[in-house]
Amino acid sequence: MTPETWAKLREPFDLKDVEWRIGRSSGRDGRVSSALAFAYITRSAVYGRFDEVLGPENVQVEFVEWRAHATKCRISLFVDGKWIAREDVGVETDMEPIKGGATDALKRTASAWGVGRYLYYLPEGWVTLHPEADKNKPGVMWASHNDKKTNARTNFWWSPPALPEWARRRGVDLTQERELDMVRELIDAHASDPPYLRALYAGVDEYPVSDATRVAMRVMITEAGKRAAKPAEKT
Repeated sequence: MTPETWAKLREPFDLKDVEWRIGRSSGRDGRVSSALAFAYITRSAVYGRFDEVLGPENVQVEFVEWRAHATKCRISLFVDGKWIAREDVGVETDMEPIKGGATDALKRTASAWGVGRYLYYLPEGWVTLHPEADKNKPGVMWASHNDKKTNARTNFWWSPPALPEWARRRGVDLTQERELDMVRELIDAHASDPPYLRALYAGVDEYPVSDATRVAMRVMITEAGKRAAKPAEKT
């Protein structure tokens, strides 16, 4: 395998392919005080990376049941005229046990080939907590905290941390495009409500989006406010 091919396999993913899940949360008396999230890549992103770099004809993926509640994945690549295989094991998850175990095994084995391995070196991902009033804002997600002492469950809303620069794929960043789509939908839904638009403008800095999206957001809100204030034309 050439150094160029190896580097392409190890390259960070577009932010649209990176998702987050809560790994640990803390709280008491029905209030969450902190939470830690882990970044991961999707199953389709793994297959896409191998297809993009090597072509589907040069990749073979096999799954076999391995002991109880575990799945082994073997990924073979056709490199320099021969097939080379690497494998690892994934454990079944609580939700969709068989599929979850296979996905876990796939990602672990892919990291043996360098795909997504950089995510293991990310700093701790402490999330930003939000009040329930923010639950419909772009980038805000829902999770549940289980109090081990009382077994009570508390819902909370959060947004993930920003990835460091070295963990971002060079080139076009599609995250802002996705942010703008969500912001545009929010503004369009309240386009005829000037008080809401004014409150939205005042709270732009609190939104968990990039600085560039905040600038565009202010412009879109201003334009929507002008249209809302303009008298309707008589027909």
